Amino acid sequence: MKHLLAVTVCAIGPFCLSTESFSQEGNGFNDSPTAGQIDQWIHQLESDSYASRHLAAQLLQPHPTSALAAVERAIEKSEEDAANRLIRLLGRWSANPDSGYGETAYEVLNRVAQGGVSSRSSLALNVIDAIREQQSIRSTEYLGRLSAFIGLERDKLFAMNMQYEMLYVLRINESFLGTVDDLKCAKWLTDVQVVRLIGPRVDRAWLEQIAKIPNLRTLQIRHTSITSEDLKVLQSLNRLEGLEILYSPIDDGAIEILGSLPLWGRLRVFGTKMSADGAEKLKEQLEGMDVTFGLGGFLGIGSNQDTLVISQIMAGGGAEKAGLRVQDRIISIQGKKLQRFLELRAELAKYPPGAVVNIEFERIERSDDLEGISAVTQTIEVTLGEQPDTN
Repeated sequence: MKHLLAVTVCAIGPFCLSTESFSQEGNGFNDSPTAGQIDQWIHQLESDSYASRHLAAQLLQPHPTSALAAVERAIEKSEEDAANRLIRLLGRWSANPDSGYGETAYEVLNRVAQGGVSSRSSLALNVIDAIREQQSIRSTEYLGRLSAFIGLERDKLFAMNMQYEMLYVLRINESFLGTVDDLKCAKWLTDVQVVRLIGPRVDRAWLEQIAKIPNLRTLQIRHTSITSEDLKVLQSLNRLEGLEILYSPIDDGAIEILGSLPLWGRLRVFGTKMSADGAEKLKEQLEGMDVTFGLGGFLGIGSNQDTLVISQIMAGGGAEKAGLRVQDRIISIQGKKLQRFLELRAELAKYPPGAVVNIEFERIERSDDLEGISAVTQTIEVTLGEQPDTN
């Protein structure tokens, strides 16, 4: 006989799913109960005798598949105490809602929560909340063992007004040991608000599982196999505050699809097959939204928004390899004169990774005796790289 283990789940209020072993459809009480027997046991839950009620619950518990339909009908018709006992029984059957009868029991529990008598709906909601919390813990631990990261990070991609938020992030990259089937538990990750998917294994099937995360706010896909058509999966979301697509094979076919998404906030398309003309059409379609586009070339410097004086050089980037330094001031790219950092970023957006560009810059040099200071203008060739994954 196959035995199933009901998981311990407790919620605020008079509800607890106890940990106890029971069999599916038979435990020695009755291997094949009739509909009449099931109705009799349900009616017995209204008995004034604790022993009778307890025995009825014990008889019902091993027969979820046979009893589910009758239990759902009885919850609406039974007196309150008996109905509450049946709801708790549904909770025990739903303790593992991803398998067998547990999924069906969980669906019944949701129907009870959404309608009927308010007190019974409230108890069903408490039970559901408890199950979700327990499943979230289990799913977090499970994916963590497969080398997925789930935890707090600064959401640097789509921070509004440059105020970075600490949000729960699910990050899956090429070190992930699982498969798309392991991501089916992602729908229970109620704390996760940001998802980063990285690597060529990531395709439509992965995106379908991620789209089931209930509180997903922002999504980054990087170096994936996601195509324009695959983005239709995101139409199932209620709201998406930020989407970043980097170095993935979407093209101009994504324009209409992106315009149909429940996207509010920011969109960044960088290093894809989308054309510059396509990007302009996308910006027109998403008028009023923050849309940025680039072919993917990355210089690897930081600067104040209002100047072009380099304040940071990123290790391994094109700027460092070419010999640019902190405090150098960029003057032009390919002869295009620049004044502000935003102009530099717009110009760089025209070039893909691997492109070689001429950068004119000014460097402050001191004489050997440290008494003479002069500004020297120079021009160097820089091979643009890719934006690094800094998370």
